[in-house]
Amino acid sequence: FQGDNDPALGNDRYYWIAVVGGVPHIQARGSSTVKPLRFFDSTSGAWRSLPGGVSELHASGNPQHLQVLGTQIVSASGSGLRILDTENGAFRAVQMPDGLPVLDLDVRGSELFTLTRGAVFRSEDGAVTFQRVVTVDAPAPTSLAVSADTIYVGTAASQLLAHLLP
Repeated sequence: FQGDNDPALGNDRYYWIAVVGGVPHIQARGSSTVKPLRFFDSTSGAWRSLPGGVSELHASGNPQHLQVLGTQIVSASGSGLRILDTENGAFRAVQMPDGLPVLDLDVRGSELFTLTRGAVFRSEDGAVTFQRVVTVDAPAPTSLAVSADTIYVGTAASQLLAHLLP
């Protein structure tokens, strides 16, 4: 797919792709503009814009930490999350309880985990409410992964911390 490419500039980038219910979703960024968010319509064999006039997940178009939660594309954005419901094209912004930026996120089944500088939070209701599950007492946390019973936090100081899920 090169429908958003500007050959004269040659610097469009697809920074993320998310597959929701077997359907790929993409967004490009050109030299000065963010291109429309699109999904692949297998019935017509064409890339289409989302319903509701959705044009972008992030105004910058730059790479973001992104996960799929059910029919939602969830992305770190400033001091919270930007969430796109792919069924109706609706966006919502979510502030984290501690007001700190989301550094990384991970999905485990129907649970969403988010990492801020001070904590790991869990949402079990589609990012409507959050509970602090771990306080992070490490400098410069950068990455998050969650297994069946353990939360892993990576740091810029090359540390890997493991916390048992409460």
